[in-house]
Amino acid sequence: MVDSSMKKDLVSVVMSAYNSEKFISDSISSILNQTYDDWELVIINDASSDNTLEIINQFSEKDLRIKVIDNEKNIGLTISLNVGIKNSNGEFVARLDSDDLAEPSRLEKQINYLHNHPDVGLVGSGAYLINSFGNKIGFMNVMSQPDFVNKFMNNLNPFIHSSIMVRRKALDDVGSYREKFRYSQDYDLILRLSDKYKLSNIAQPLIRWRVSDNSLTMQHHTLQRIYADIAREFAIERRNYSHDSYESIEFNNLIDEMKIKNQGRYLCDRGVYDLLFNRKYKDGCAELLKGISKGGFPYNSYYRGITQIISKISVTTQRRKKQHQ
Repeated sequence: MVDSSMKKDLVSVVMSAYNSEKFISDSISSILNQTYDDWELVIINDASSDNTLEIINQFSEKDLRIKVIDNEKNIGLTISLNVGIKNSNGEFVARLDSDDLAEPSRLEKQINYLHNHPDVGLVGSGAYLINSFGNKIGFMNVMSQPDFVNKFMNNLNPFIHSSIMVRRKALDDVGSYREKFRYSQDYDLILRLSDKYKLSNIAQPLIRWRVSDNSLTMQHHTLQRIYADIAREFAIERRNYSHDSYESIEFNNLIDEMKIKNQGRYLCDRGVYDLLFNRKYKDGCAELLKGISKGGFPYNSYYRGITQIISKISVTTQRRKKQHQ
């Protein structure tokens, strides 16, 4: 049930889609089925070559809350998201990828949380992991305690991009996504938001996050790690000098430097990712051993494992407290 005492505000759900015909119907339907109904769904079709646009239009013709933006050419996720944000009207902006699903109470619980915590600029959530067939294959726990979130912020992204809801004012304050970040654009945004706002997670899984060989995370794993490292270095610059070198630095040169500097670490993390998610055991072991031989260590996987353990302990502790109340 929606909390009737809560002020009703428009939530803009922003979704970018490229050749998403296989999953986008389910993603859109998951928004249509929300318990909180004061929303608009802004979908940016990024010049898909399949039937994605036709599917989107079928939904938008039946529900006027769905707004469609059709890019003339493919401009990528980051720029498309900014286009969607500029063409949205909500006081709150939520993300959902075109192959993920929102649990029915997702918008309700997140907007209630932000109303109850006016000092929080962004809230994410945990997630069920699903495969290409939509079957649950696991959980992704997230840190919900602000102290832990802030402590680990510079080691890894403690938020699932597809789960976040952010205040419009906070987005305006930091300037939305920075378009040089082709990948890990969410981590750069989150680090900049953390300079000015408290950030938090709801431990409960409020989305279903699809994990498959075709997902962006799988296809561009190393590039995501590189861009995440760049976002991290910019955050350190801002702490030390009150600004970063985003505007002046040449990204292509910086990416090449990162590839050489951290080659062993990227190989290790890719190996662990193949082992855990792609189930490519031979390739994963080979990448992991090759990375270790180059002096690498899977730092991202290491910190991700620590956060999963801490989050699981926290959830278990909270459940036990409720049982004894």
